[in-house]
Formats: sequence, C-alpha cells, structure tokens
Amino acid sequence: MTVNFIIGIGSFGVPYAIYAGGVGLSSLTLCVCVGMLIATGIYVLEVMSRATAYLEYGARNIQAGDTPKQYVKMDYAAVAAVFGGKWGQALAQIALALYCYGILWAYVASCASALASASFQFFIRSETCDIYNQPSGDCWFAYYCSVLALAVVGIPLALLEVAEQWHLQMALTAYRFLAFAVMFVTCAVNLMIGGPVNSAPIWGFKISGFAVMFTSLAIAQTMHYNLASAVTPVRNKSRLRLVVVFAELTALFFNMAVGIVCVANFGARTEPLAVLNWATYTGRAGGWGAGATLWWAYIVQAIVAFFPVLNVMSNFPLVCITLGNNTHTFLPQSVVARFGSRGTHAVCRLLAALPPLCLGFAFGRLDMIFTVTGLVGFALVYFLPCGIALASERLMRAAKLDPWTPYSGWYSHRLVVSAVLLFGVIAFIFSVVDAVAPQIFK
Repeated sequence: MTVNFIIGIGSFGVPYAIYAGGVGLSSLTLCVCVGMLIATGIYVLEVMSRATAYLEYGARNIQAGDTPKQYVKMDYAAVAAVFGGKWGQALAQIALALYCYGILWAYVASCASALASASFQFFIRSETCDIYNQPSGDCWFAYYCSVLALAVVGIPLALLEVAEQWHLQMALTAYRFLAFAVMFVTCAVNLMIGGPVNSAPIWGFKISGFAVMFTSLAIAQTMHYNLASAVTPVRNKSRLRLVVVFAELTALFFNMAVGIVCVANFGARTEPLAVLNWATYTGRAGGWGAGATLWWAYIVQAIVAFFPVLNVMSNFPLVCITLGNNTHTFLPQSVVARFGSRGTHAVCRLLAALPPLCLGFAFGRLDMIFTVTGLVGFALVYFLPCGIALASERLMRAAKLDPWTPYSGWYSHRLVVSAVLLFGVIAFIFSVVDAVAPQIFK
C-alpha cells in the first residue's frame, strides 16, 4: 500500500525530469533526496508517536519518564496542532491543501491526457492526440471527456475508506510493476537492437534544469502527506520504519531504472508524460521502427497507455481521503454533531476532489504543475517534519517525558534533524531561483 502512495503521478514525469537535469545530476540528486526523504518519513512516525504520548500525559494516562508508544494514527494537521498549536495546525493544513490540490490536479491532467491519447491510438487511428504538441479540436474534446470520466469513477472511490479499497489497491500495485517492467524492457530492447529514437546528449549536469528536475523527482518519491493512511493496514507497527525504508528504496529503483532507460532511448523527444512516447511503438526494428504496427505491439501500447489511467484510479481517491480527513479536523464540533461524522467527511472529500477536476479543464501541462507543486511540497517534506520533530522533542523534555520512540535512531539527534532541515531550505531557495530567473531575464 505504501508503495502505491509513492509510485504515483510523479513517476510519469521522472524521465522528463532526468532529461531536464541530465542523467548525472539527476541520479545524484535522486539518491540524496531519497536519503533525506527516508529520514523525514521516519520523523513523521516519531512525531505521531510522541503526540500520542504527549496527549496521554496531559490526560494523566501516563507518568513522567514513560516512553512513547508505537504509532497511533493521527492526521498530519492534528500532529501539528499538538506541538505547534493553532498556528502550527493552520500552516500544516495550508501546506497540505496546496500540495494535495497540486497532486490531484496533476492526476487529472495525466489521466485525461493518457486516456485521450489512448482513444485516438486505438479507435481513431487516422491521427494522434498529444495535448503537449499542437492538439486538434477533437483531441481537446477527448481530453475534456476523459476528465469527466475520471470524475465519474474517482469521486465514488474517494468516499470509501482506505481499508475498503485494500483488494483494489493490491491489484493496482501488481499492475504498476507489470507496466514498469514493460516500459523498461521495450526501451532496453530498442536501445540494443534499433538504437535510440533520439540521440541528444543526456549524460551531463544541466544546472539550468535543476528546478524542473528537483521538484519533479521530489514529487516522485514523496509519501509523507499520506503516511498516516498508508501504514494504517500494517498490523505490526514496530516494523513501520522498515516499511518506510523499503517503500522509498523500491520507488527509487523503479524510477531510476525506467527514467534513465527512457531518456537514453527518447532523448530530446522525451514527453512530460512519459507514456505518450509509446503511442508510436510498432514492435519493428527493436520497437520504434518504421512500418505497420505488429499485433502484439498493440498489447504493449495498451499496457503502457492505460498505466496513468489505472494509476490515477488508485491514487486519486487516496489523496482525496487524506486531504478530506485533514480538512475535517478544522470543522467545529457543532457542525459535525449536527450532520454526522460520515456526512461531514464525505463533504470534505468532495471539496478535495472537485477543484482539481475543474483545474484539469483549464490547464494540463504536467511539467509546470510539477514545478509549482514541488515547491509547495518542500513544506510537507522538509520544513514541517523537521520543524515538528524539533518542537516535539523540546516539549516532551519540558514535560519530563522521554522523546525516544520505537522509531528513533541516530538520525533523530537534533543536529541531524537540523542538517536535514538546512538541506531542504537550501534546495528550496535554489529551486525557486532556478524556476523564476529564466522568466525574469528571458
């Protein structure tokens, strides 16, 4: 389940991000990011554990000096409220809302783009549909219809609880691995037999593409905002630290493998939504050779083309649940009592799902959405986990409670947490400058 939260829409933008930054810079950055993200992911587990102990101490259920228990589910904003008060809760909720809306917007854009492309690819073969490259009026119509189709399927799923979607999520996880394998194998075979589709230089360090590269790669490996929901089905809570490490490393392996081989194959023709490159797959001369498409190549096209669609069917409701549940914590108790917890939860999830669907109608350029959303994501991935971790340790010691949790380690030391926070601040500043400067001085 945790892998589902990571391997989402961000993974489809990894090849383009690697091309933007160059394989050398992107590989180095992704490895460093994963190390930092593992640390901040564990910080989230720590602060949830500390928050539980802190609240129980306030209710006189535990004594001074007791060690915090293992993870007890608390929403992101609720943890921020325990150690940061109303201002901490408000900042966490604003950052979470902006990031989740950006991710959901990207889900809508990727799903609609892929579905529109697939409809032309398999049913209207006289032309292709690529909204990133001079789309026709019919192509835009197919895109808008695809947004409506996502709404029809995605909204009912968002109203279900995570546990009620367990079997669906496991099936979609298996499909993810299949689709990634197909993408990797087809590109690798084409490189060995037919040669790259485009041989543009890709192996260097492109500092000018740092903002697109860093923010896109960060999105591709982020799970922090969904961590509370993702680890809920795990029965043995003592292994949650291993779950975080395994999920991040698994996503790193797939993103690196598929991203690098795609960029090596497509070069400058790498699409912002990578799966669109398979629209011209013929199965000939290694894969992308000239000639009529072979029958089995249509199967390959279908597996890859519908990858974003089925992926969004998995992740769209999960993110809506996360955002809706966190928004629900802000509702006055009188409102919840009047309309009921189930009804108010449903309204909050609808408020999470509807705006991104509307934004999807207006704009669908994934690379721009990734850049803006990734900049907001710094707050969720670096600033808040590290800030709350430092504040929670201080408050726990002030209450004479042991801040050490079942998930703590050498990385929990204040100096290490501060270093991770400093890394996030420096990367954020550099990304903002790199993203804004070309627009000012062009």
